[in-house]
Amino acid sequence: MANFLINTAGIIASIAVPLAELAKQQHGATTSFTIGIGGASGNYRSFNSEGSVPHVAFWDVNGHRIGQFKGDANGHLDQILDWSQVISNDQTVPRGSPAQPEYISVVAQESDAICISYIYASGNGAQYAWYGDMGWTCGADWHYSNFTVGDGHYQPKCVWIDSDHSNGLRFQGMSLHFPDFTASQTGQRDEYNTNLDALCNSDARMKFWPGIVPDAIIPFFDPPLAYNADGSDADLSLVINKARRRSIASSRPFRRNALPGRQLGAGHLIISNFDSHSAQDLCESESSIGPDFVSMAEGIYCDMAEKEW
Repeated sequence: MANFLINTAGIIASIAVPLAELAKQQHGATTSFTIGIGGASGNYRSFNSEGSVPHVAFWDVNGHRIGQFKGDANGHLDQILDWSQVISNDQTVPRGSPAQPEYISVVAQESDAICISYIYASGNGAQYAWYGDMGWTCGADWHYSNFTVGDGHYQPKCVWIDSDHSNGLRFQGMSLHFPDFTASQTGQRDEYNTNLDALCNSDARMKFWPGIVPDAIIPFFDPPLAYNADGSDADLSLVINKARRRSIASSRPFRRNALPGRQLGAGHLIISNFDSHSAQDLCESESSIGPDFVSMAEGIYCDMAEKEW
């Protein structure tokens, strides 16, 4: 389940040079981030070819805001894109202080949905990564992506955010605590595999929001979390929501309200040659959403409007 917690050092190093060039345009301390945007394109690059620029905000370990990237209402992102930005730490106290971006929120402001495969962030010597499979595990709206990371054999799924909930999409934004997605900590991975609430029932750890404004204050761990030597939580009672409410708005399984034939990407067909893209799994998932899909490896066609294969 949580075996997709992978080492990020080499991956982030590969984008460090372009981020360094962007950082030169800023003054003082900065925070860098890259978001992998775009689902599986198959034979139709016109599908999901554009998405609205999201609003991105960062906070430090104590929940103090570091800075924000304010999305442009007229801005759009191309499909299959490593979208990188560097922001000034202009909201720290004192202003411009170095800070590690432990918390992030990503919010869709406009009506063109985006599908997020991964998020990388770095600042003040810290490097963090999160992958869409984490959202998929907890029931977020998802589809396959064409991105490959690590040694090229891992392809994270992407998760959808959209401001107007068109086409049955449920979530406008997401927030998360980066340090809780570290590959090198085997205890953390084992904890998620044995107790899914530690991942999916913790608003401060990861939360998908049906409605959230760009300037919203997200949940934080107060006091900051303590961890065991293997990376597992020292005290789960400080992690899991007290009301036992899941951090995803509704747990799987659920029924989407969209009518047959009106799914996101209706009229498009994606044909994938990737072994990791299972049309059967896509069709049988209650939280998947997107165009019809063919897996050449399986020889299976998935009708996404009817969820039949």
